[in-house]
Amino acid sequence: DLCCDVTRGLPFADGSIAAIVAVHLLQDLEWPALLPALTECRRVLQPGGWLRVLVPDLERAIDACRRNDAAYFH
Repeated sequence: DLCCDVTRGLPFADGSIAAIVAVHLLQDLEWPALLPALTECRRVLQPGGWLRVLVPDLERAIDACRRNDAAYFH
């Protein structure tokens, strides 16, 4: 595992990574940073490599708000 800032560039050579997992990352980036971040991921991925992106489920969050289910957000 490596923790780094995708908006500042990833410390890997082009096409050197087989897989990237981005958990709850994209929703925290400013709109103008989204495309550069995804482009940087693509740069380091090997041909046939994969990017797994997980983002919050907005519908479930709204349902939790409606139920006053504060525990959902912890």
